[in-house]
Amino acid sequence: MRQGKILIIDDDPDITDAMKTVLENEGHEVRSAFDSAEGMERLRQARPDLIILDVMMRTSQEGFELSRELKHNAQYRDIPIIMLTA
Repeated sequence: MRQGKILIIDDDPDITDAMKTVLENEGHEVRSAFDSAEGMERLRQARPDLIILDVMMRTSQEGFELSRELKHNAQYRDIPIIMLTA
């Protein structure tokens, strides 16, 4: 089975590190970003198979706003997004 490329966008380094450890142990290639701007840069560098996106980062709506932006962009709209909040 092919393991996927996953992008985690979350402003909490502890959550990000924990998810990254678990996913890498399962053989996935994981990149991380700590806000939506950095997330977009990582997305442009290497297109992931899945995005795990925190709902609340700098603002209470940042995750929702990024999700809407990605779903309205033909280049990224087919990438599945899992919304996460602690």
